[in-house]
Amino acid sequence: MALATRRPAACAAAAIAAAAAACTDLPTPAELARPQILAVRADPPAIPAGDRAALSILLAGPDGPISGVEVDWSLAEPTADQPAIGRIERDAGAVWYVAPAEVDGVALAAVEATAYPDDSPPLVAVKAIAVGVPQPTANPDIVELSADGAAIGDDADGAGALAAVPGQIVDLDVVVDPPPGDDSQVAWYASVGEFDRYRRAPTTWTAPEEPADGDLFVVYRDGRGGVAWRHAAIAVHE
Repeated sequence: MALATRRPAACAAAAIAAAAAACTDLPTPAELARPQILAVRADPPAIPAGDRAALSILLAGPDGPISGVEVDWSLAEPTADQPAIGRIERDAGAVWYVAPAEVDGVALAAVEATAYPDDSPPLVAVKAIAVGVPQPTANPDIVELSADGAAIGDDADGAGALAAVPGQIVDLDVVVDPPPGDDSQVAWYASVGEFDRYRRAPTTWTAPEEPADGDLFVVYRDGRGGVAWRHAAIAVHE
């Protein structure tokens, strides 16, 4: 009896972990030399049968966040191991993944986002969503982004900006809620400067040798399908 009562939870946990592993919305963190889809988010990231999740993407390039771009949403091409389940709905400007009313246990749905930024080839990313969990899960939250121990945005002279002098080495970190687990991942992106370890938190970022303005992004994945991100301007001046 004890094993029987634990099995649904174990299956749900395994499916949620598989959903996180199945996502292909993680480009190699690097300088933002070209437009990229940095992340795809489903909210909630795992849902019961018959429920729905709002879909969104983080798109950025050399000039910072990119908005107002046409994005096509569809179910990913089915395979023998991954049949297409559910459907995509558009409602009052929002895009939703809608799960089927019934699934066998906990299944994975694969949603594909294709973005068409100007002067760039189409960009494609796939997001997996666990369907059939008993209760919806929640995305994590980045509650603080800090530079050298100070929260970015707390300084009235540079609210929302990472301020540095040319060549300065800055320690960057994030605080997330819930706290990170063994399977969590962090990815850093910047349009100027260089990272020491761009898939670690904390990490260090080195400002360019010449004054420049740019953009900083951090994407956090909790290893269970949940995604959060933060953006800050970069101001490098003498």
